[in-house]
Amino acid sequence: MKATALVNEIRQYCRECASEELRTKYGRYFREGYDAYGMSQPQMDSKIKELHKRGDVLLSVVMEAAPDLLSTGKYEETSFVLGLISKKEKDYTLETFR
Repeated sequence: MKATALVNEIRQYCRECASEELRTKYGRYFREGYDAYGMSQPQMDSKIKELHKRGDVLLSVVMEAAPDLLSTGKYEETSFVLGLISKKEKDYTLETFR
């Protein structure tokens, strides 16, 4: 899988699962603003687990996709990056930290 395909898949999933009700509910906890789709944590966890189990989502792909996903400021996109990176800890090398 290429990084652009991963970014597109994550964003498409976020749009499909978006909930204005959840966005409004959780937005009140963020004084500085809450830019989110309005997904529940179980929805994100489920997709992270699914992506992790697939053999084509490598740590290098996640790291390459990370700048694009983090640049939007969307809460869920950032959560996907962090969740996928933490699931790939067995693949960490010295180069990962450089």
